[in-house]
Amino acid sequence: MDPAHKENIRANTKRLLNVTDYENFIRCCIKKEIISNTMRENIENEWGNETDRKQALWEKIPKRGPKAYARLLELCSENYPVAYTILNKSTGKNLGQVASVSQTREVYTPLDEPDMKLVNDGACLSMEKELPSAIVLETYPGPVINHLNLTVKKSRKIHKNPKLNVYKMTSRNRGVLLLINIIKFRKAELNRRGADNDRDNLIYLFTELGFTIYYYEDIEPKKLFRYLEAFQMQAILEKYECFVFGIMTHGNIENHQTYVEFGNGQTIPLDSILEQFYNDKCYSLIRKPKIFLLPFCRGNHPDLGVFVQNIQHDGSLMIPSEAGQSSVRKITTKSDILICYATVKGYESHRHRDTGSWYIQALCQVWAENAHDTDVETMMKMVDTKMREEWGNTTHTVQTASMENLGFNDALFLNPGFYEE
Repeated sequence: MDPAHKENIRANTKRLLNVTDYENFIRCCIKKEIISNTMRENIENEWGNETDRKQALWEKIPKRGPKAYARLLELCSENYPVAYTILNKSTGKNLGQVASVSQTREVYTPLDEPDMKLVNDGACLSMEKELPSAIVLETYPGPVINHLNLTVKKSRKIHKNPKLNVYKMTSRNRGVLLLINIIKFRKAELNRRGADNDRDNLIYLFTELGFTIYYYEDIEPKKLFRYLEAFQMQAILEKYECFVFGIMTHGNIENHQTYVEFGNGQTIPLDSILEQFYNDKCYSLIRKPKIFLLPFCRGNHPDLGVFVQNIQHDGSLMIPSEAGQSSVRKITTKSDILICYATVKGYESHRHRDTGSWYIQALCQVWAENAHDTDVETMMKMVDTKMREEWGNTTHTVQTASMENLGFNDALFLNPGFYEE
């Protein structure tokens, strides 16, 4: 077996043990001729329980011949999709070119193809990608500013839902907020005044909620995808219970697809970002709640009227199975995802040039007041109500928030300030 393949198995043995059983897996290994019946007998004669036998089997596989790795990948793709994702996490995948919002903008490939090399592994040819050059992922160093004078109420217990299961939110590794903020653009009239307040408000809120913050400002798409790749390869998200991703920029829709714009003028489909966190690519977040906060425009239409002075819009013009589980289970590609939009498809999202976006202000106020005893989906409904109450009668335009639920089937209580060790 190729040394790189051996190292890939050995480096991920702990994870692979958690997503495979023994009886079915060893039968599949014999069927694929990765090991022999004699080897199975030797393992079972030496080790008395399934946990030790499974450990011994995974230690034996890297010692097999040149065809073993390709056969292992084939086995896992057919029977153990999470194990396949783990083993294949360093394999490059051409994400393809992305059409721009308008013909005047650049066509952009979200993730540049890395250097690839063909590996002849006997049964098939596979492409193996070198790890990206070292990227240092550092948590947000500060400052933490409370523009809205928020007081985040703390929980006195871990909350439950009488009708639904709840996502686990009990440890001090509560969650991660990964926040992208594009403020400056090539055309000065597109600069997003007030976006620094949105940054400060969200960072303050999530710091008080007990989240670890990663923040990146005015980066290009290429750098964004390098960061996302580094998050997955460095397994940073593995220990956390919840993941929140926010991208604050200009947005628009073309051919029913949402695009986001970066400061250099490049535009990419929102889906090319979101799919980096689906179960087939980000195994660290399987069965964990994933929330996407998207406060940008989803079209050029204002809702009921014209813009008033001092209001801008953000449009284009401007799993593993649990340890010890023996059954093989198929999981959906998209699950445990709640996508939260500031507006509905086709309409603009509003941002005050001094205080920040309506949506982010309302979200921070509602969550600070209610996260101690209210689940996230209920709070997002309250955010829409808050926007109507706060700005609906004072401006010539209004705004409707919306949510998209992708298998987000458990209740998520953030339980700020309360931990079960």
